[in-house]
Amino acid sequence: MRRFAFLSALLTLVVLGTVQPTFAQIKDKATFWGGFTYNVVTLQPQGSTARTNLFYYGLNAGMDYVLLHSNDVVSLGINPNATVCVQFDGYNGLGFLGQAPVYLLARAGAGATPYNEQKFGIGAGIGVNNSYLSQNLSDNSGARVRISQVFFNPSALAEISINARNWNYIFRLNWSLYKPTYDIRVGVDRFPFQYGTAGFGILYNF
Repeated sequence: MRRFAFLSALLTLVVLGTVQPTFAQIKDKATFWGGFTYNVVTLQPQGSTARTNLFYYGLNAGMDYVLLHSNDVVSLGINPNATVCVQFDGYNGLGFLGQAPVYLLARAGAGATPYNEQKFGIGAGIGVNNSYLSQNLSDNSGARVRISQVFFNPSALAEISINARNWNYIFRLNWSLYKPTYDIRVGVDRFPFQYGTAGFGILYNF
């Protein structure tokens, strides 16, 4: 799984390397957004068809930094963002999901650059999603155990941007391209699980 962590770190370094000019230059190339998100985490024991789905609600925020563009209509950029989500039920208590994905994002139409004034746009991206999950689960005996672990997934996103007179919204879907297998500590033992995520966000583009 180290290669996924390396890819994420590499994308982040690209962001840090490109977002080093003056504030005016950043304003010229960057847009910021935030909103609400709904996420699903899937844990599937290796070699089994059974799986556990965990559902989380939370907040998502980030930025789009344009690296290349054509007449402010089509662009390619870096999309780092962060998600903080929770779930709560009477049996398992409070669960927490934190994510810090970084995408290489292509856009056309609305949202392609800070200067694009079109009403409608689309986007697609590919990158790495870094996740931290802390959640109570039931083991085979019915006892509650807590999982607290970091995960890395290659991920993709697709989005629609709508630019109206008084608001500018992004509707975004993201999902795991591949579900790596991790040895997850459950109580005092470790078991191999495939880990995957998917999410949907309603975001406001500032």
